[in-house]
Amino acid sequence: MGDKKRSGKERKWRKLPVAGLVLASVFLMGAAGGGSDGTERKTITYESPVFTGDGEAFRPKELLEQGGITYRLVSTNIRRAKKEGELTYLSSEFSCELEGNDAPPETAVITVWDETLEAEYQREVPLLEAKEQEIVWQEDFTFPITVSSYGADSFMLGEYEIPGDAELSEYGSELLAFLNLPEEAYRIDRVVWTGEPYEKDGVNCRDAKAYGARRIRYVLARYGGQVRTPDVEGKQYIGIYEAEAGPEETKAPTESETDETPKETEAVLELPKETLPPEPEKSPPGMLERIFQWLWGRRTVITIGGLFFLAIFAAAVAVRLSFRQKKK
Repeated sequence: MGDKKRSGKERKWRKLPVAGLVLASVFLMGAAGGGSDGTERKTITYESPVFTGDGEAFRPKELLEQGGITYRLVSTNIRRAKKEGELTYLSSEFSCELEGNDAPPETAVITVWDETLEAEYQREVPLLEAKEQEIVWQEDFTFPITVSSYGADSFMLGEYEIPGDAELSEYGSELLAFLNLPEEAYRIDRVVWTGEPYEKDGVNCRDAKAYGARRIRYVLARYGGQVRTPDVEGKQYIGIYEAEAGPEETKAPTESETDETPKETEAVLELPKETLPPEPEKSPPGMLERIFQWLWGRRTVITIGGLFFLAIFAAAVAVRLSFRQKKK
């Protein structure tokens, strides 16, 4: 009875290496097969930028040229993806109209259109430089004046005492100082009365209006700096390409195809050539030759499979010997 059990177990151990060899050979041949003719085809992977819209512009193309090899699309997939913002440099110029001694703003907000996001985003960058392009004087400077104590011998204009019968246009510098305006950027040409004298809170008053010009500077301001683009959460295309033909399958160009330069025709005297009998046609390869060619095309797979079989067989023998020693 014990011999029968032992012989059954021995049969099971004998079956294990054979089954493992068959499975390993099938797996290796399937993994390393490549093309239908036994040659391995090169493959490349295309990963599109992360996009948020329909992504039609990033869809993998049917054919792709790379390194002089044509690849054909064999698989397309789309997955969710996220791209973190990256550092980039933004720069832009603005034309500014500045009055008096005004300066351009220290910073400016630049609006950028992102083709991947299909949306706008804004970033603030500092002023880099400002160049004056033109200076003009505009005759549109005006402001109102109210004279208190009108009719008196004199009246005060800030820190200045002005005679009551004085021509106000002659005191343009004092009027600008009273308004805290620089003389190099403003000027007063004339002052006219705009109404009759009137009394306010027991004080005689009279209104006037000053006319003059102001300096306008047209400045080209350049802003720029390093900013971070926004994060993108969207989708991404994945395309798998396979080479259409290996290097050994590529047809070499003939001399007539490569040499496009016209040649001069020369008269050549040809001697009669000896007629040779036609070569016999080659017969198609036999069964054994086709089997040998098939095995030779898969020599790598067969070698790996043989080594794998020997490893499994050795392991099975070791296990069997160990099992016998335990039984004894």
